Amino acid sequence: MIRFTSYSLKFIVTALIFCCLTFSGCTSLLSNMTGSKEIASAPSLSPTMTLVQTTITTDTSGTSPGSCRKGLTICNVSCIDLNMDTNNCGTCGNVCPPEQSCLGRQCIPRCLSGQILCNGVCTNMQSDNSNCGMCGTSCPSGQICISGSCTPECSTGQMKCNGICTNTQSDNSNCGICGKICTNNKICSNGGCVCPMEKPDNCNGGCTDVRTDSNNCGYCGVQCQVGLTCQAGVCSCPSGQTSCSGSCINTLSDKNNCGSCGHACAAASYCSGGKCCSKVPAGGMPPTYKTVCE
Repeated sequence: MIRFTSYSLKFIVTALIFCCLTFSGCTSLLSNMTGSKEIASAPSLSPTMTLVQTTITTDTSGTSPGSCRKGLTICNVSCIDLNMDTNNCGTCGNVCPPEQSCLGRQCIPRCLSGQILCNGVCTNMQSDNSNCGMCGTSCPSGQICISGSCTPECSTGQMKCNGICTNTQSDNSNCGICGKICTNNKICSNGGCVCPMEKPDNCNGGCTDVRTDSNNCGYCGVQCQVGLTCQAGVCSCPSGQTSCSGSCINTLSDKNNCGSCGHACAAASYCSGGKCCSKVPAGGMPPTYKTVCE
């Protein structure tokens, strides 16, 4: 029995069969060419005889000359894997473009190092939220793909507001929820807008300290008169001054309130150190004067 292991021999077999159908005596010719007496069986040949019966087998081991192992195809006398050869992708001679590779008999985009093809698109499964760790695995809302695993986008206790992770328990611009802004000197504490320690009192929606606020002295709405300041929650004159008839007076130097409210010095006197003083003649020539204080 003769073994045909190359597609190129099909032409020879076809030619020999045609010869046998046309000329008599081709049995000995085939036997001489192939060295086999089993290639045809007939006592004599004529143009009217039936086709020669032959047995053709295929070499799947790839060890015979001109043969390919199983799964490969002969393209231009070379054994080719049509599943992954970029010059013969799917069929002999089908060349993939430079930016594509051959996979599964199809030309597909060629991915960069670290990327893999998912649904016809190259992606990095270490950071792709739609293909995290494997193709088709999408990270849920609030999570991102880190090192191939879906991980909470913000740290514990944080929330993403306008694309930024923030702590809504203490963020003055996102207090409790995204977008809630604390105003009127208030700060965000435990997710609520409250007055800070340095201005703990809430007056008319704003934060103040009634111990020192001249517009809210002691209580909300209590205003100090002009010249007075709020000290320890009481409208008072500045240090070194005394309130006299609603005005803050320095009784150490005020001629009309010298030493105390209402104590006026004489017309020729002046107030010094809280006392009315005047210059009197001390005698002598030329005359001298001395200061006399009450």
